[in-house]
Amino acid sequence: MKQPPVLRDGPVTLKMANDGDVPELIDYYQRNQVFLRPFSPPWPENMFEPDIWPGRLAAQWDEFLQGRGCKLYLFDGTRIIGSVGLSGIQRGPFQACFLGYELDEHVQGKGLATRAVKLVTHYAFVELGLHRIQANYMPANERSGKLLRRCGFTVEGYARDYLYINGTWADHVLTSLTNADLLKP
Repeated sequence: MKQPPVLRDGPVTLKMANDGDVPELIDYYQRNQVFLRPFSPPWPENMFEPDIWPGRLAAQWDEFLQGRGCKLYLFDGTRIIGSVGLSGIQRGPFQACFLGYELDEHVQGKGLATRAVKLVTHYAFVELGLHRIQANYMPANERSGKLLRRCGFTVEGYARDYLYINGTWADHVLTSLTNADLLKP
């Protein structure tokens, strides 16, 4: 079986969640629902019901095992304080994916998201052999734009009505990061 990554940098530990983490996942999303909702696609109505989480986690594991994605949760001890995920992994001549992330409202501004994104981009380039990571953010989410710039992402464009977020189609700034050394011997 393909081994999931466990990524660490100082206080940052990123790993996939399992059924034993369900209470922590529910707690994380409950305490951050007001904070995250303006930047999130609609959540299922049963988001806080423990019975739905094993299926959600099984789907995340299936995506990982099939090489299509990797959803990692940011742990502070046993407490979940965020997530960073790679989705839509494409192989062939594209060798690319999308990056998504979120962080607990109460630990913002401590560099944790920057460390987590850098860990995951390194994993995507070195371990997965990808060439390009795309990450997009809503123009009003200046904090997200600054995070991506700190991590080396370059703005490539602007997409109107890009994603359905918080009950409306939202514009996004399109960014990417490439691994120019991927094809060098």
